[in-house]
Formats: sequence, structure tokens, C-alpha cells
Amino acid sequence: MNITDIDFGRLYRSHYVAANMTPKSPDTWDQRAAEMSGRVRKSRYTDEFIDRMDLAGADMLLDIGCGAGTICLPLADRLRRVIGLDFSQRMLDGLLDNAAALGHDNVEALRLAWEDDWSAVPACDIEAALHKLHDKAKRRSR
Repeated sequence: MNITDIDFGRLYRSHYVAANMTPKSPDTWDQRAAEMSGRVRKSRYTDEFIDRMDLAGADMLLDIGCGAGTICLPLADRLRRVIGLDFSQRMLDGLLDNAAALGHDNVEALRLAWEDDWSAVPACDIEAALHKLHDKAKRRSR
């Protein structure tokens, strides 16, 4: 078996069922977009995450569940092309607004959900998926 044989959308949906969680809709994230966009700034977490990334030879980044750009925007000045993927249109609007405010013209936005057809998503050198599980799952694991 190789990675192309794995149905990640099915695995994601199965995870939600197994964790007894209710997926949030794009509308839920659309409502939080303004708040989340305001949080896109330098942080210790972001710095430490990026410090652990091997960018040697990398040209393109795909940030899955990018929100307003917490991870991909600090990398935009180090890569030729950055693609933020999210299922919330308002989060993607925030991503593009933040990119413009920072002077990045190499940031693109794709609106897709985990279970959508991703065949048109370009192959990238690096993919980041920092999908935060709901607080309910965190509480269950303690």
C-alpha cells in the first residue's frame, strides 16, 4: 500500500465518529474568521513549529486548514508559492487580506473540505495540516 491508496476523507470522518465529536460547519468558522484573523501574528508556537520544518529545496507549501494564515504567512517570504486551503471562505478572505497587508503576492487560497475531491490541488514540496481537534477531544484525553 502507498499513500495514494489511502482515503484520507474517510479516515477523517471515521476519526470524528470514534472521538464522538460533531464536525463544525464552514459557517461556524466563517463566524470566527474576524477574531482568528486578528490572531495571525508572531508567536512562540508558530516560531517553534516553523523552526522544525525542513525547507531545504522547498519551493511550494500547502497549508491545509490554514485559517487566516498563522503558519503559511510567516513562510511566504521564504517560498515561491504558498497555497492556503480551508473550507471557510471568510477564513480564506482573511488569509488573502493578511497576505496583502504583509506585501505577499505569492499566496493563493483554495476552498475545499477534507471530504472534497482534491485532485486539482497541486503537488507541493511541503504540506502542513495543523487541524486542531475540538476541546471535547482534548478533555477526553486528559
